[in-house]
Amino acid sequence: MHQSLGYVLTSLLLSLIVRLCDGNCNASTGYFCTLNTVNLVSGGQQKIRTLLNSATQITIIKIEHLIVPVTAAGKNLLSLSTIAHSIFYQRYLEAEFLVPSGTVFMEISVKNAPNLRSFIIGEDCQVTVLTLEQTSLDRIPPTVGTMRKLAQLRLINNKLTRLQLDVLTRTHDLLRLDVSKNQIAQLLTSSSTWGNSAAAGIALTWLDLSDNVLESIDLAMFAPLTRLERLMVLRNRLVRLGSSNPIMLPSLKFLMVEQNNLTTLNWDGLVRLPKLGVLSLSKNGFEDVPKSWGTLNDLYAVMMENNRVRTFDLVALRPLPTLQQIYLPRNQITSVQFSGTNCDLPPLNTINLSTNQIKSFNIRGCPLPKLSSLMLSSNQLQAVPASVLKSELNLSVLMSLNPLRCTNLKQYTRQIIDNTLYTDFLMHGITSCPNGSFFIAEVNRTVCCVDKP
Repeated sequence: MHQSLGYVLTSLLLSLIVRLCDGNCNASTGYFCTLNTVNLVSGGQQKIRTLLNSATQITIIKIEHLIVPVTAAGKNLLSLSTIAHSIFYQRYLEAEFLVPSGTVFMEISVKNAPNLRSFIIGEDCQVTVLTLEQTSLDRIPPTVGTMRKLAQLRLINNKLTRLQLDVLTRTHDLLRLDVSKNQIAQLLTSSSTWGNSAAAGIALTWLDLSDNVLESIDLAMFAPLTRLERLMVLRNRLVRLGSSNPIMLPSLKFLMVEQNNLTTLNWDGLVRLPKLGVLSLSKNGFEDVPKSWGTLNDLYAVMMENNRVRTFDLVALRPLPTLQQIYLPRNQITSVQFSGTNCDLPPLNTINLSTNQIKSFNIRGCPLPKLSSLMLSSNQLQAVPASVLKSELNLSVLMSLNPLRCTNLKQYTRQIIDNTLYTDFLMHGITSCPNGSFFIAEVNRTVCCVDKP
């Protein structure tokens, strides 16, 4: 019995066959050739090989229908791996996929495989990139551990409900793991293997847990991942991100936990992230800027866009000695201040507070000598913050869409002309300001303002 399955066969070595395919090949789309039907039962493999041997620049062959004996995987993969470097199944209808021992594809991709429940890999498989997408797999295939050269594993939009991290102890060359768009609610480890010498060789640098249903993450579970540089947990249901034990992730540089339900960080005194550079907490439920940050000696950017922060006291940033950028647009901030006595703040160069409800901005007595960009657009300020806009600073202040008083704004005519203060002005073709009040800063520069309360 034969089955007809559509897939894409890609070779990284082979080349253009425009004349040989009678119009089915198109060099302008990347030396792409489409074959309607290839029958591996009766000469199909030789047909492909002859085609490639006669070509000069082909890179992709698309086979609309592949006719194979019994199954589209198994021994057929072994024979096809002598022709191509990579193979992509765009539609796969069987329940099992077998990668035979000795298969030397660089990349295997299986997508749109709703019936696939078993993925088996033989010994000495040379695959370096494996993608399984839109299948019925409910766990990482156990035999993945035999893939000694596997560098990237993508299990996207499948049926995983939990992730057993122990599988990583057997994939010592795995650098990237993407398990996004599943239904993962638990991260599990076994005390018998996780955290001991068997986990010491884990090479993972990139872990993507986005678009799952995790409600809590204990960072202590990631202790063996000493080379992890990027951890992404976007669009889950996190209400807790903390640690049950003291932990250090020595290589982590990016921690992205956007679009969750976090209101606080539960890791003060427990978490050391000495290389963390970017922390994204946007689209969560924070009502305050955290004051307990753990040990973050290399952090240079914090993103907290779209939270519920009401006040911003720069004192909260004191524990971050290297922080350069803080982003708090689209919150509910009404006032900005510095309540400390000693101005020992980090070397901030960018503060973004756009689209809030700020009526009061006063950090007088605490200069920020490194500050180069202050964004206050779309707020309720009636006056330019004199505590930051000083002639000796190389600072740009954005204050468009604020009800700035004309009497106050006129004091900063020079800064407006020098383009260090950006406010509302008449654009070309517009003849009047929204509130009817204005003044002329220079020729062709009419500044809009508010003359009365």
